Amino acid sequence: MARWMAKVICCMKIYLFRDQVHLTVSETRNLVEFCLFTAHIYVQAWITCPLASDAPVNDLLLFHRIDQYRAINKTVSDAVMKKLRNHLWYLGPEMVPLALSSSKISIDEKLLMAKAMAGSGGDWTVRGIRYPAAQCSQASYMS
Repeated sequence: MARWMAKVICCMKIYLFRDQVHLTVSETRNLVEFCLFTAHIYVQAWITCPLASDAPVNDLLLFHRIDQYRAINKTVSDAVMKKLRNHLWYLGPEMVPLALSSSKISIDEKLLMAKAMAGSGGDWTVRGIRYPAAQCSQASYMS
């Protein structure tokens, strides 16, 4: 995470000193797109990541914000979403109990989650159940 944020900071500095660096028009445009995305979307996700109990809700909010970013830049939003979908392996059933201790989830939502867990009868420690990536862009859970 720190190496990625170092790259973000470096790109921001390049943008700030763009008059002193010889960039092509294409490089400048790509740099601006990258800086806008990181400033609007990525930095907030990076700052909110230290609490493990908030990880599931933070990740779902991140997907929602990336989906909303399509209105600003569809190309960037689609590329980021495609890349992040490769990292959904950890969004399995064992994350649900962890989310129960998040302060970002209402008591009513926690009760619904607990009822669903109790009613499923499944083993909540099983790995290998994958979150359906196609649902990441639907964001109906945040409406």
